[in-house]
Amino acid sequence: MNPSTFPSQLTAALLTVGDELLIGQTINTNAAFLGRWLTDHGILVMEAGTIKDDHSAIVRSIDRLLQKVDWVFMTGGLGPTEDDITKNAIAEAFEDALVVSPPLKAHIRALLSRFGTDEKGIPDIANRVPSNAQIFLNERGTAPAILMNRGDKKLFALPGVPMEMKHLMVDKIWPFLEKFYHFKPLPRKTILTVGLGEPEVEKAVSKIRDKIPKEISLAYLPHYSIVKIRLTVNGDVEPGRSGQMLADASEAVRGVLGKFVFGEDNETLSGVVGELLKARGMRMGTAESCTGGNIAHEITKVPGSSDYFEGSIVSYANDVKIRLISVDPVTLERHGAVSREVAMQMAEGAVRTLGVDIAVSTTGIAGPSGGTSKKPVGTVWIGVSDGHRTEALAYSFPYHRMGNIEAATIRALDRVRRRIL
Repeated sequence: MNPSTFPSQLTAALLTVGDELLIGQTINTNAAFLGRWLTDHGILVMEAGTIKDDHSAIVRSIDRLLQKVDWVFMTGGLGPTEDDITKNAIAEAFEDALVVSPPLKAHIRALLSRFGTDEKGIPDIANRVPSNAQIFLNERGTAPAILMNRGDKKLFALPGVPMEMKHLMVDKIWPFLEKFYHFKPLPRKTILTVGLGEPEVEKAVSKIRDKIPKEISLAYLPHYSIVKIRLTVNGDVEPGRSGQMLADASEAVRGVLGKFVFGEDNETLSGVVGELLKARGMRMGTAESCTGGNIAHEITKVPGSSDYFEGSIVSYANDVKIRLISVDPVTLERHGAVSREVAMQMAEGAVRTLGVDIAVSTTGIAGPSGGTSKKPVGTVWIGVSDGHRTEALAYSFPYHRMGNIEAATIRALDRVRRRIL
């Protein structure tokens, strides 16, 4: 391969194969991962699609996409079973034939032996690949990644199991490509906000849009209560200049959004809250009803969270609220579980019971049932207490059950962030 012959902007398409993806039985996380990976490395992703486990459909899709882009990344249908038709379809698309690959056969035999499995149960198709294929052996499974060339165009076929696909892409294919390609990711920065909707964020940023160079494009990416603002330097901008341009633009965005900004790039809200707690030597706990422990789950996903997180009381039933965090039965009777008063008492009770510096509480109606005209589905009260001052705010979320839980979790973490600050 001669790097001088490569286009300055490589283009790619994503093709996922599988009936289970089309009928919604499996979520297509492979396309999301590959799209992010390629974009982060400066590859322009032109198209992504999903097709049935159908021989002719696979052949047609490969032919069409290779006429349109430089590289096609295909996942799915390479497993060790007779009904996996992808290898045959790839062979036909490239006018090739399947042959036994001795290295692949030896790899499969060694892998099965490691797990004490007899190779007799593995069909012959598992050992075969197109004769002109370059293969990348899969240390986490039997199916290899396959590279086929059509002139300067390339097809990379990977297994559909996400863990295996990521291993092959990151550990095998990309190091191979880096021997021949100099990847130049577009300079990018992402500003993370919480508490404003997408229209509100866009309206605020529009006030300073004229201060942001035209070479920087903006994209708004909402996720429940979080909105990401992605700033990307486009065009031929000198590397030294692009860094300063991004820094100035992100500072302008941060300035106009103020307290709604909680971080940048790959930071998480739970991670930011954890850093604030650690910096102040504080310990935190939660008292959760409608979120069912999801806040604690988000906090403990962060490595080192034991330095600042004491624990959680999932007080789903009223009896648990009364017995474990001392919510007054009279308050429950008078105001109901979904109320300012109960949210405040839950937060105060968690501070005392867990012995923490700050606690957050949630009580609400996640849905899809249980709502009333006064307290519709999506109503959530979030309380915060530091043992000296307690407050509770009401929120109304319009999502499905898990969406309401996710949004309440995000807002609860943000209430803690704001209280600490």
